[in-house]
Amino acid sequence: RALKAIVPCSIELLEDAENAGQVIVEALRASMGVALDRAALVGDVDGAAPLSLLHTPGVNLAAADAGAPTDYSHPRKAIEQILAANYSGDLSFLTWVLAPRDGAAYDAICTGEGEPMPVSPWIAKLQRSYTTSIAPDGDGKTCSLIGDFSQMLFGMRTSGVAIRVIEGGSVVDEDGETIHAPSTFTKFICAHLRCDVLAMRPGWFSKITGLEAPAA
Repeated sequence: RALKAIVPCSIELLEDAENAGQVIVEALRASMGVALDRAALVGDVDGAAPLSLLHTPGVNLAAADAGAPTDYSHPRKAIEQILAANYSGDLSFLTWVLAPRDGAAYDAICTGEGEPMPVSPWIAKLQRSYTTSIAPDGDGKTCSLIGDFSQMLFGMRTSGVAIRVIEGGSVVDEDGETIHAPSTFTKFICAHLRCDVLAMRPGWFSKITGLEAPAA
């Protein structure tokens, strides 16, 4: 699969700001890293992108339409499903990946007495990882993923993000405007990444879908 991006850059900017090229390249690499995370974790099934973990057949479903977190029953169910798939590692090797919004929601769960809700030994052993790649959908819902991410295989055709500068030609920007390099004295900084993703043991993963933000 291929991930590509083009940034038009004026000759004036490149000449007047000595570090402009470096800043653009670093921003491109960071942006493409986020895009790759999203594609691997929760990307849509469209045929052009890698098959994301969310849509991989065989990944357990701990809860659908989970709503706003009120306890830890759903992640506990996810761990149970992974163990039932003959997971052979220690629970401390499992990682719980979730959006920052949902991490804050779980952290705010309290008992009936208003005290922070203690987590069970299973939940306490999970590593937690937060990513903005899991963004709310059109309904404001997200998902979270628990599993042994050493079983996620990233196959790279290129060695990371490849960057090159093109001094001719034209591109159409997101507004539909055509940018012609020679007539506008513009260079195109192009980035591409070729890779694919595979969950080698889908049963060692579980997903919680339909997470909602707590009511204000």
